[in-house]
Amino acid sequence: REAYTQVAMKSLPLLLRRWRSDEAVAAPLIETICHLKLEHYSLKHKEADFEDLLTCVVDIFLQQSSRRVADACAGVLHYAVTEGRESLKDVADRCTVNAFNEVCKRLRVALAAVRAGSGGARAGSGGSDIDEDQGHHFHIRAALMRLNALVSLLPPPLAATGPRRTRDVYEDLNEILVAAAHRAPCVGVRSVVLAARAASLVLVYRMIELDTGEVRDAEVDSHLLVRDDLMATMVILARDAADVYPHSRMLPKAIISAVANLVVYHQHTVGVSAGGKERGESGAAMAARLRLVPAEAALRTVWNSCNAILDIPDPLDASGAHDDVSGDEQVSRMAYTLAMCDVTVTAHNFVAAEFLGNRETAGQWADRAIAALVVDLRNLGPRAIGCTVTNSLTIAFDEVLSGDSDTAAELEEGFSELAQRLAGMFTVGNQRDRVVVRCIVEYGVAFVVPNLDLDLGPASCPDHTRLPFLMLGLAAFIPKLATTDAKTLAEQLHAVVDTLNEEDEQYGHFFEFVNRITARARGGTGHSAAGRGRDHKRPRRRSRSRSATGEREVAPRAAADHAHTPGTDDADNVEDEDDEVDDDGGDDAPPDESAPDAGIRMYGRRRR
Repeated sequence: REAYTQVAMKSLPLLLRRWRSDEAVAAPLIETICHLKLEHYSLKHKEADFEDLLTCVVDIFLQQSSRRVADACAGVLHYAVTEGRESLKDVADRCTVNAFNEVCKRLRVALAAVRAGSGGARAGSGGSDIDEDQGHHFHIRAALMRLNALVSLLPPPLAATGPRRTRDVYEDLNEILVAAAHRAPCVGVRSVVLAARAASLVLVYRMIELDTGEVRDAEVDSHLLVRDDLMATMVILARDAADVYPHSRMLPKAIISAVANLVVYHQHTVGVSAGGKERGESGAAMAARLRLVPAEAALRTVWNSCNAILDIPDPLDASGAHDDVSGDEQVSRMAYTLAMCDVTVTAHNFVAAEFLGNRETAGQWADRAIAALVVDLRNLGPRAIGCTVTNSLTIAFDEVLSGDSDTAAELEEGFSELAQRLAGMFTVGNQRDRVVVRCIVEYGVAFVVPNLDLDLGPASCPDHTRLPFLMLGLAAFIPKLATTDAKTLAEQLHAVVDTLNEEDEQYGHFFEFVNRITARARGGTGHSAAGRGRDHKRPRRRSRSRSATGEREVAPRAAADHAHTPGTDDADNVEDEDDEVDDDGGDDAPPDESAPDAGIRMYGRRRR
C-alpha cells in the first residue's frame, strides 16, 4: 500500500482521465483508490490533488451508466468521508454533496420530460411498452441507479436533506411508486424497483436523524405520515405487482426488501443523542413513537408476494417469467427477515409458521434460511419454536379441511409429508429437543381438545372436525417424545377418554392417537398403536392403584419405566426395539402393512 500510494498519487488522476470512457478499465482503477493511504495527502499538504482526484471520480460517476462504476465511485466517496483526516473529509463532503445534487437534478429533469409527454409511453399499456434503454426513461433509470449507489453507503448530505430538497427528491421517488401502484406506471419496471429501494433508504436515514437529534414533534409527525404512506403504497404494489408487471421477479423482491428495511430500522429500543449519551425518558418516548408494527393484512400481502417467488424457478420455462433466477438466495434472506419481524415485532405469528412449511421443498437457500430461523427461535425459548411448528401444522391442516372431496386424499398425503419433514428437525434423546417436542405435542393436542389440563378437571370434548389432525400430523412427533413426557400426556388424555363413548366411530382417530401415546409411554417407538389402530378400540388406562398384596401393578414391558430415574430421559434407549406393547401389557405381532386398509383406514372412515 505504501508503494502503490506513492505511485498512484501522481499517475492515478491521469489514468482515470485517459480511460474514463472505458468501463472495463475505469471501474477497477476507481476501486483501487480505497487502498490508498490517505494520510499521505495530509502530511504532504496535497489536499488540492486529493480534491482533483475525487472530482475526476465524480465526473466518471455522472458519465458512466454501469452499476459497477457507480458502486465503485460511491465506495470511494464513502472511504474518503470515513477514513480521511479532517481536511480531507471536508473535501470529500463537498464532492459528495455535488454528486447528490447533480443526480437529483438529472432525475427531476428526466421525470419532468416524461410527464410532459415526451417519454414515449403509451397510456394504459401498464408500462410494458416502455423502453428503459432509450430517451428520458434511460436517463431516469441511470439517475436512480446512481442514487441507489450513493444512499447504500452514505446518508443524503445536509444540502440535500433540507426541508425543500428532501421533499423534492422523495416526492419524485414517491410519484414513481404511486403511479405504478395505481396501474399507470410512468417508468419501466427497473426504474420502479430502484425507486422503491431508494425511497425506503431515504426514510431510514431520516429516521436515524430524528432518533439521534433534537427535533420537534411536528417533524416526527411529518415523518410518520410519510412513512405510513410509503408502507401503504408498498402493500398495494405487492398485491398488484403480478398484474402490473407479470413477467418480473425484481419488483416483488424490491418491495419485500423495502418493507423489511423499514420495519427493522424502526425498532430502536433506546434513543441515543448525537453525542452518544442516552436521552432517558425522551429517548424511550421517541423510540416508541418511531416503532413500526405492520398490520396483519399488510404483512399478509407482503408475505404472499414473497412466498409466491420463493419456489424454485423452472429453468425450462421459456415464457420469460423469471428474469432473475439467481435471486433465490436473496428471496430466502427476505423470507427469513419477514419471519423474524413477525415473531419478534408483531403478534401475528403466521409468517414463520408458513415459512417452515417450505422446508425441503424450495431449494437449498430456503432450507438454509429456515435452519437459521429455527436457531433463532430456539434462542427465544422452546415454547417459541414449539408454537411456530404447531402453527405451521394447523395452518396446513386448515387448507386440508377447506379442500374439496376430489383432492382430499392428495391434501392429506401432503399434510402428512409436511409433518414428517418438520418432525425430522428434532432428535430423539436430545434434551433441548425433548422440551420442544413436548410443547409441540401439547399445543397440537390442545388444538383438538380445548382446555386439556389434568389439574383443572375434565376437559371439553374433542373437536370432531379436527380429529384427523392427530393422526395425520401430530402422530409424526410421537416417536420423538420422551417416555416420561408421554406418561404425563397419557394420563391427561385418559381423562378425556373416560368421558367419550367407545362405540362412537367418530372418535376413532382420538383412540388410536391415545394408544400410540400409551405405547410410547411404555417404551415403544409409538409408530403404531400395537394392533389397536385397526378397530380403534378404547384405550385402557394404566392403573396407578396397588394390588391386594400392596405392590403397585406395572405392565411387564413398563417395568423399566417404573424403575426409571426421575429427571432422566430413556427415549434414546428404545430405538432398537421392534416389538411394541398393547394396552394389556402383552406383545403383539407388527401390523400387516400389506393389508388393503393399512395406513389409510382413517381416511376411509372419515369419508364414510
